[in-house]
Amino acid sequence: MKKELVSGHLQVKGGKYYVVLYLPQPNGKKKAKWISTHLEERGNKTRAEEILRELRRKYANGESLLQEKQMTAQEGAATLSSDMLFSDYLFRWVESTRLKVDLSTYGEYRKVIHNRVAPYFQENGILLSSVSAFDLQDFYAWYMSERKVKAATIRRMHANIRKALKDAVKLKLIASNVAADVELPRSENFVANYYNGEELRELLNKVQGSEIEFPVMIAAFYGLRRSEIVGLKWGAIDFEEKIITVSHTVLEAHIDGRHVLVKQDRTKTKSSFRSLPLVPEIEQMLRRKREQQRIQQRLCGAEYAEEGKEYIFVDAMGNLLKPEFITRHFSALLKKEGMKKIRFHDLRHPYVKHTTKIFSLRLMDSQAQAYPDARRKTRGACQLHRGGQNRSSVRPLCNRKRFS
Repeated sequence: MKKELVSGHLQVKGGKYYVVLYLPQPNGKKKAKWISTHLEERGNKTRAEEILRELRRKYANGESLLQEKQMTAQEGAATLSSDMLFSDYLFRWVESTRLKVDLSTYGEYRKVIHNRVAPYFQENGILLSSVSAFDLQDFYAWYMSERKVKAATIRRMHANIRKALKDAVKLKLIASNVAADVELPRSENFVANYYNGEELRELLNKVQGSEIEFPVMIAAFYGLRRSEIVGLKWGAIDFEEKIITVSHTVLEAHIDGRHVLVKQDRTKTKSSFRSLPLVPEIEQMLRRKREQQRIQQRLCGAEYAEEGKEYIFVDAMGNLLKPEFITRHFSALLKKEGMKKIRFHDLRHPYVKHTTKIFSLRLMDSQAQAYPDARRKTRGACQLHRGGQNRSSVRPLCNRKRFS
C-alpha cells in the first residue's frame, strides 16, 4: 500500500477525537475506518494530530494487520463505554455470544454483524450513545434499496441489533433500547413451492444414479431437514425393529473465516426428535449403501475417513457430505433437467403427494404396532390411506403434522 494513498482527518464525536482513515480497497474504492484516540476534544488537538500522522504512516507502510487487530482488541477490552462506535460495540457483542449460543447460531450472528450491519454504522461514525430508532430505520431503508433484499432479511438483522442493544442496556451503557421503537417493514406471506404427485415421481426418476439420489428420497419420503439427513448415523437405523431414529444433526457455520461442520446430538426442536418406520424400499437402499461403504472402506484402507464408519451420507473416501453440497447439486439437477425450481427444503412440504407404489402406508401401520411412538406418528397417514379423507389416486405421502 503506497503512503500517498492513505488519507484521513480528525473527527469529533461525543466530545472525543476520532481518526478517520480512507483505505483503498481491491475494487478501487476507499473504505472509511474510524479509530478512537480516547482523547477529549478540549486541549488535545495537537496530540490528536500526532496520532493521525502516526496512523497514516502505519497504514501506508502496511504494518502487520494481526498486530493491529490484537492492539485494537486490547484497547477495546478497556474502553467499553457509551461513547464507543456502535460498530465497535457490535463487534464486541457478537463475540460475547460465542459461548452462549450454538456454534452455528454464533456463525450466523457474526456473518450478519460483520458483513451487513457494522460496516454501515462504522462508515457513518455513529456512536453507541447516539444511535437512534431513526438511524436504524434509515439503515434498513438503505439496505433494502441497495441490496434488494426482502423484509424477512431486515427483520432477521433487526433481531440481532435489538438483542445487542438489550445487552447494552443491561450493562448500563445506554438508558433504553431504541430498537424497540423501530417500525419494521411488513413481511411478505411466504408461499412454499412444491411438487405435485406427477412432478415428484418425475424427480425421483431423474435423480436416480446421482450423488444426491438417496438424500432426495429421504427428504421426500420422511420429510427430514437437510441437517437431519446429513446427520443420520448407522446407529440410528434399527434393521430388526424397522425404525429410523432422528436425533442427530449436522450444520454448516462460518467460523473464524472458514466453513466448519457443527455436529450436535439434538434436533432443531423437541418435536423433531422422532422415530419413523423403516419401509422396505428405504431399507433396501440402506443395506446396499452400507455394503458399498464397506467395500470402499476395504479399498481405501487407512485413507478412509473415520466419520465414514459412523455416518450414512459420506463420499467414496468416507468424508461427510456437507449440507450445502446437497442444496447445490439439487438446484443444478433441476436446472439441468428443466424441472420447476423448488428449494430442497420444499420436499418437506406437508402437502407433497406422489403416485408411486414405493411407500406403503399399510405396511407402515403394521410395523408400527410394536412401537407406540411410531404408531402414534403414523396413525394420521394410515387413516388417510384407509379412506374417507382422500380417495384420489394421488395419495398424500404423509400427513407431516401428524408424522413428525
